[in-house]
Amino acid sequence: MAEVFLGAFVNVLVEKFASGDLWNFARKERIDTLLRKWSSMLEQVQAVVADAEEKQITDRETNLWLSDLEELSYDMDDVLDEFATEALRRKVMKEPRASTSKFLAREICFRPEDKPLGSESINKARHSSFRRGYRDGIKKFEAFQKAKNLRTFLTCGSRHQGFSYLTSNVPLRLLPGLRCLRVLSLRSYGIRELSNSIGVLKLVRYLDLSCALILTLPESISTLYNLQTLILRDCKNLKKLPANTSDLICLRHLDVTGADSLQEMPPKIGKLTSLQTLSNFIVGNGNGSTITELGNLIHLRGTLCISGLENVTDALGVRGANLKDKQGLDVLLMKWSNISDNSRNGSVESKVLDMLEPHEKLKELSINGYGGLTFPTWVKNSLFSNMVCLKFQNCEKCTSLPSLGQLPSLAKLYIQGMKAIDNVGLEFYGLGYSNPFPALEILTFEDMPEWKDWTPFGGGGQAFALLSKLSIKRCPKLLHVSPRYFPRLRKLDIEECPVLVVAWGSNPILLNDINEVRNTVPFDSFVSLNLKNVPIPDSFYIPKFGDQVVLQNTRHSFLSSLTFLKVENIRDRKCLPSWFFQGLTGLQELYLFGFEELTTLWKNEVRIQGCLPALRRLTIERCPKLSSLFAEGEEGDELISLQELSIYRRLKTLPDVMQNNGLRKLSQLVIRSCDNLKSLPEGWFPTTNLTEFDIIRCTKLEPLPNHAYNNNNLASLEKLGLYSSPAATGLVSHILDERNSSYFTNLSSLTIANVDIPSGGGKLCGLHSLRKLNLYDCDWVSFPKDVLPSSLVVLDIWIFPELKKLSFKDFENLVSLEQLCIKNCRKLKSISELGPLPSLSDLLISDCPKLASFPEQGLPPSLLYLQINGCPKLKQRCEKGKGQYWRFIADVPQVMIDED
Repeated sequence: MAEVFLGAFVNVLVEKFASGDLWNFARKERIDTLLRKWSSMLEQVQAVVADAEEKQITDRETNLWLSDLEELSYDMDDVLDEFATEALRRKVMKEPRASTSKFLAREICFRPEDKPLGSESINKARHSSFRRGYRDGIKKFEAFQKAKNLRTFLTCGSRHQGFSYLTSNVPLRLLPGLRCLRVLSLRSYGIRELSNSIGVLKLVRYLDLSCALILTLPESISTLYNLQTLILRDCKNLKKLPANTSDLICLRHLDVTGADSLQEMPPKIGKLTSLQTLSNFIVGNGNGSTITELGNLIHLRGTLCISGLENVTDALGVRGANLKDKQGLDVLLMKWSNISDNSRNGSVESKVLDMLEPHEKLKELSINGYGGLTFPTWVKNSLFSNMVCLKFQNCEKCTSLPSLGQLPSLAKLYIQGMKAIDNVGLEFYGLGYSNPFPALEILTFEDMPEWKDWTPFGGGGQAFALLSKLSIKRCPKLLHVSPRYFPRLRKLDIEECPVLVVAWGSNPILLNDINEVRNTVPFDSFVSLNLKNVPIPDSFYIPKFGDQVVLQNTRHSFLSSLTFLKVENIRDRKCLPSWFFQGLTGLQELYLFGFEELTTLWKNEVRIQGCLPALRRLTIERCPKLSSLFAEGEEGDELISLQELSIYRRLKTLPDVMQNNGLRKLSQLVIRSCDNLKSLPEGWFPTTNLTEFDIIRCTKLEPLPNHAYNNNNLASLEKLGLYSSPAATGLVSHILDERNSSYFTNLSSLTIANVDIPSGGGKLCGLHSLRKLNLYDCDWVSFPKDVLPSSLVVLDIWIFPELKKLSFKDFENLVSLEQLCIKNCRKLKSISELGPLPSLSDLLISDCPKLASFPEQGLPPSLLYLQINGCPKLKQRCEKGKGQYWRFIADVPQVMIDED
């Protein structure tokens, strides 16, 4: 009963009032009169609570009054704590500053990562923060069991750290016992359950459950009457909020950004008149709040997303949302469903959008899924002087774009999924406006299947004066685009526009006279270019002047500032044209993907490698007919800056690079699935810079040249992958030779797949820097003892068809092993003695159908992640709440059984 707990707490307050230090402080601050008044009031409260406890009063009104009294008592306790802390601070002011601050911090704050505190100190602690790990087990939170007076329970972590997992012990058992909490953050923990007893945390003002995997919140959350902030960002499985959410009358901030499964807002949300932040308002078709409830929320500011607008049936009632008077809103998103069916009424949706006119100081506006034929006039209102970003997405029935060129501050414009638009004409710029889009920097067109024509601005002024990035993707009927109209363009992305002709510099197809060619804008500001599924002509020429007339600036300075070039899905080209690379003196990264007919990069007369002096990274993938990098006779001796080379599929030969010191800077070489490649020529191993070398599924590749085994040449290797080839076999034998292991002092990652390894494992244990070892496709029946180096952190055991048992008692030296993966060991029946692996945090077992047992001693207490796939016998024994092994895994933060 409430009065029992309250009575005990009031007794604690009475004891605090008896503190001599508190009264000394009060007299010095001249607040002793106030303190005496509080003390007298507390005595009366103590008597009333005792009477209520004795009479066991249970009526609702009395209990509500007791709840208010409880809140008052907690507030008084907070004030007394502040007084006590300040008194303590002054008492120790004469001590050195460092020790004083440390002493004070240890009195009221603690972090579980710091030096352990005694029980008494933890009990006094008021605030705690801790750094969130990827997976946090029960051991991390043992100290919190004694922190009964804790006010703050706060997770800390980088925003880039991502998603984390937490033992279920914390939300289900630990937190309900911390009844003094004001701030509770489980941010970015993927918790799946939240106890209904969280409702006992009556003092909580701030609750952050971002990224939780829960389907519903406990209804008891709506009894946290002091709650001011509720954050549910990225709770992607959350389907509904508590029905009585409107009872949280103190709520100021409700953030459900990214909670995409929410179907509607709870009823009467308009009662939350203190709301300042409401990230999303979902219009449902059930018993939830209607859009008119927004009208009462007059203090909203920041970002508001209104979704489910297809469920609005009364267009006139939308005016009650009163968006125009919500001057604090900076960002407004309006969303209709992307599913078009007979229930949608375009006329109603047009009226709804018209009624949702916002105030003129808005900075960002997004309209998604709108089903009307045209946009209302307010969308193109030039009075939106602060508008910096506009998005029109999936408005599939709109036949034209609004006039947007007159918006003075517009910097970003995204037009996506506008399926009915076939022309972007002069109306797009705004009639009578001489310099449209004066501030636009980013312009994107995507998924416009009917778009054919884009009319350039012809008003005599300059449109798109500041445009730096233009992206056109999946516009299959678009015929032409001329980047010459964008003088500041630095990045151009074109993908899946098969008939698009890009007017580089000046496209002769679009020109009427030679003078226009000479007056083109040079592209000396380009740094990045991405082309996908677009035609590449053999050369630039002007038809009416003949093939010999080449455009100015094409041979020597065309895209000379480009540093990144990616070209994908180009058909019917057996080699690349000379103009495509000439002048790319600054190009550092080149990616070629999906050239179906490409047989060689360039013809031997081009000497193109001399035009790529800065090239550092070259990646070639999905070019099934590519047999050589250069045509016959080319040696590639001038690729002196190349650091990373990755080639995938079908290559037959590599160029000889012995001349001009070869590839002195090469640090990464990956050759994959080149079944016809037989040898690596001289010059590929003259360097001590090679840190990564992978030979993957090159079944005919012969052993490396003798000088490649010079230990000085391989001493810099950090990562080595060897897959099924004579060359791989030779390297494995060399590495496992005990006479050579001391040379591989930098080798930290080693993969050996389908390569014969001596049954004794060779001298793997001699690789003292090895942290990651992947062993694939090996015929060992059992693991040899003491074969693995003690430095291992990650061990993968894949495709051991004859392996029947694993006993890690033989691996007692693996004290640093954190991750163990066992996969596709079809005869494996048992795993025993995991105890000798004290650091093991991740255990993954997959496709071991005969595996039926865990070690009798259970799993290591350090385990934070367990994944089991394709092990039906083991799965049955790990069934939640029922299986024999459930007790071993119940507190493991992340358990995945037969999940993707």
